[in-house]
Amino acid sequence: PRIPGSAYGYDQSEFLKSVPDDCPQELLDCVTDCTKFYPEERANIKDILNRLTALQEKLEGDEMTYMTIESDGERKKKKKKRHSRRKKRDEKSLSKKKKTDSDSSEQP
Repeated sequence: PRIPGSAYGYDQSEFLKSVPDDCPQELLDCVTDCTKFYPEERANIKDILNRLTALQEKLEGDEMTYMTIESDGERKKKKKKRHSRRKKRDEKSLSKKKKTDSDSSEQP
């Protein structure tokens, strides 16, 4: 997220809030090093490529070799879809329960 009135600066604390929990620290370090305000303080591309290559090699054996960053719109769509599935499941369950209740009340 950009900070108004600060040229190309961004709010690092806001950025870090949006990072998924499964994001490797090495990747966060690369992002931080690439986004420093003064160009001379930023990591050079060869260093970043070496670090990312090492991270990729490290993660290849992991079960979870990816992470997902979704836009708000994507998150809202997924949430709506989950809600819709949950609602259908609950309605189906309620319908079965009503049927079971009515069947048991009809028996002597």
